[in-house]
Amino acid sequence: MLHPTRSRRLSVRRLLPAVCLTTLLIGFYPAILFEQPWAIPVGLALAFASALLLGWPVAVQLHRRRWNHCWQFALAGGLCALPGIALYAAIGAPRYFEPFSAANAAIMLGCGAAGGIVFWLLAVAGETVPDVRALFGLGPVEPAEGAGSPQSSSKSILVNKPPL
Repeated sequence: MLHPTRSRRLSVRRLLPAVCLTTLLIGFYPAILFEQPWAIPVGLALAFASALLLGWPVAVQLHRRRWNHCWQFALAGGLCALPGIALYAAIGAPRYFEPFSAANAAIMLGCGAAGGIVFWLLAVAGETVPDVRALFGLGPVEPAEGAGSPQSSSKSILVNKPPL
């Protein structure tokens, strides 16, 4: 396994699922934590804008500086949440939404940090590319090369089942 501070090219095959999944999670977290399901589309729109305008450049800069540790991405995720917190504080909230408070700001910072950790897990940590089908349970997982005998792979179990 590569040491987290050693240089390795950023792979689009790792970055794309990481950005998409992290953005989806960040769009859902606040709506669920504030118990406001109507805010999911707004959260998703803000999360995707933030990911493109802030998240992607920050991830590239972290990689260029070889700051590839989990805590660094958690800190960066929290910092990427600051514009959303400032927007929340500046424009206020509709009467049926939680009013801005330090506790809600802390929740949003925590959501940003959690997003940074998820991004780190998918885009930086380890050496294998995350399998999107396995993440979402969309089908049998292809066994890795040299993963063992055919009896131990999930593909052979699913393919060799007799028809009912």
